[in-house]
Amino acid sequence: MDNRKKEKSTVWVYAVVLFTSAFVVLLLTAYSQIKFNKNISYFRNQISIGEKEKLNFQTNLSSALDENKKLRNEIIKLTEEYDNYKQNDEIRLKEIEKLKKEISEIKRNFEGLLEAEKAFNEGDKVKCALILHKLETSYFNNNAREKFNVLSEKSINPAALELYINGLSNYKSNNYSVAIEKFKLSLTLTDAEYFSDDCLYFIGYCQYKLGSNDEAKKTFTTLLERYSNSSYKREVEQLLRKF
Repeated sequence: MDNRKKEKSTVWVYAVVLFTSAFVVLLLTAYSQIKFNKNISYFRNQISIGEKEKLNFQTNLSSALDENKKLRNEIIKLTEEYDNYKQNDEIRLKEIEKLKKEISEIKRNFEGLLEAEKAFNEGDKVKCALILHKLETSYFNNNAREKFNVLSEKSINPAALELYINGLSNYKSNNYSVAIEKFKLSLTLTDAEYFSDDCLYFIGYCQYKLGSNDEAKKTFTTLLERYSNSSYKREVEQLLRKF
């Protein structure tokens, strides 16, 4: 009887232990499942947040690229506008400089015309003619051009003759350098007078006297080319044979 009671007691102990162990396992399993579910939910949330951030990043990147493209186009536009403005500004500056130069030339020519007229009225035809020779009639109006023509007609040829005579006088005085200067000025005013070939001949001869044979040769050659019927032709040809 005692043994049977003892066996029943032992069975209940094992049953309690087994039941308790099973209950603990169930609790642990439930806890683990809850924790696992929480972890799954957490990771899902993290993935969702990551996807949103990625989407936001892509959206922001796209917006930034669009904005950058707009800014780049705006910069190109502003650069083109600046270049056009700069180019137009340079054109205007060139036009202003051209206008200033033109005004300066108009002033110089009108002042020269007045100075030439003054020299003529004072009896200095040479000075008058040399001033007129440097003027540009394209800057004159009709009245100024008419005055220029009158002064030229009255002074150019007389001044050229006067310079020739002056040069000849210096040549006879052996002032060859001064003579050359006067003869050249005479030819500057006109090279179509009866004494024009004389000027070239005496220039060459003065150069020959000064020992400038190369210069003399060029001058005599020019004389033969320009004045083929000159009375100095035979003499000049003989002189050229000496060089």
